[in-house]
Amino acid sequence: MRYSKYVIILIAIGLASCLVLFEYYTIAAPKNSQIQIQSPQENTTYQTKDIPLKITTTHTNAKITYSIEGIDKYQNIKYTEETTLNLNPATYKLTIYAHDTDGNLKETKTTTFTITNP
Repeated sequence: MRYSKYVIILIAIGLASCLVLFEYYTIAAPKNSQIQIQSPQENTTYQTKDIPLKITTTHTNAKITYSIEGIDKYQNIKYTEETTLNLNPATYKLTIYAHDTDGNLKETKTTTFTITNP
């Protein structure tokens, strides 16, 4: 995993001296990575419950997952080229994630789309 490590040391002087050590990490996103959602398209209304999920990515060995905001059964689901979303009429927010072999994470912007009654 690629990450940066930062260490902060605080020393208080007074009646009692103490040393407090804090560590935190920032995780780098996969370098030169691209993910694009081809379907469903941003701000598009569909008159069908079955929407094919199609993406393009420059990640050759990445694990690709997706989530739809507010729907438990569509949280962190592994993407395959045969993925079809089966959704009831409503407006949805879809996010795609790529986890590279180093454990880094890249996510797309959220795509919003609507399903109406056929």
